[in-house]
Amino acid sequence: LYYPTSAKTDEPLWTGTLTVENAEKLVDSPLRRKIVEELLDGTSTVWLFIESGDEEPDQRTHEQLRAFLKQASEETKLPDGVIPLDQVESLRSGPDEGPIDLEDVLRSSVPLKIHFSTIPVSRSDPEEEIFISMLLNNSPRMRSVREKPIAIPIFGRGRMLEGMIGEAITLEHVQGAASYLCAACSCQVKDENPGLDALFKVKWDDYMLGSLIIEDKALPPLEGIAELVDDGTDEELAPKIPEEPATARTEPESSKPTGLVTTLSILAILILGITAWGRRRT
Repeated sequence: LYYPTSAKTDEPLWTGTLTVENAEKLVDSPLRRKIVEELLDGTSTVWLFIESGDEEPDQRTHEQLRAFLKQASEETKLPDGVIPLDQVESLRSGPDEGPIDLEDVLRSSVPLKIHFSTIPVSRSDPEEEIFISMLLNNSPRMRSVREKPIAIPIFGRGRMLEGMIGEAITLEHVQGAASYLCAACSCQVKDENPGLDALFKVKWDDYMLGSLIIEDKALPPLEGIAELVDDGTDEELAPKIPEEPATARTEPESSKPTGLVTTLSILAILILGITAWGRRRT
């Protein structure tokens, strides 16, 4: 099984026997359900901690990661332009203008907060074999490492960044990733954003569309992983040209010559009338 072409890798996502059980594990697993639960509860980023199998360094590195994330959550701020729904009525579009129009905001039902969590997983977990393969095999750097733990940030609608390996799991790197993922984003096209979409068995739109978080559309269109989702009001900005009924657009072929004959007849009558009137005067 291979990644989509957008992943730009020829490495197989996973290789194994085609069975019903494996097909189910391909799209869903206990760990993925936990990640979805965290993201929909408003967690800014879920850091998946893939253990190396060496208990002592794994435990030490995981504790460090948790401490780094705690500090990052305290220091990371929401970007300007992202506000809770209960503040919308007090906002004005200008100093001397009325409240902002709700059609000019982007909304999401996911809770608005800065929070990072981490979930450890063993490389040898049979329930997560395919998912772990999916996470690691897209990167030559990650799939070549076996003896060190890897921390992978997962955010938004199950998008993942390339992980930090072993000694690279530092406060500086974690804070940098946290600031980047929670900052305002000016990317217009999803493929221009870094990362790769992991496979999750969830209809994100069923949970994302709502009205808990808003953002003025005059600001950059996306607010990092706060997942501000347009509720469809953009469609109303473009004028819709009503279609004419089919009977108004089409004419029977016979109506064209009939109209021409009628016009010529009227012109002939006018010419004859003018000629006769001129003769009487002379």
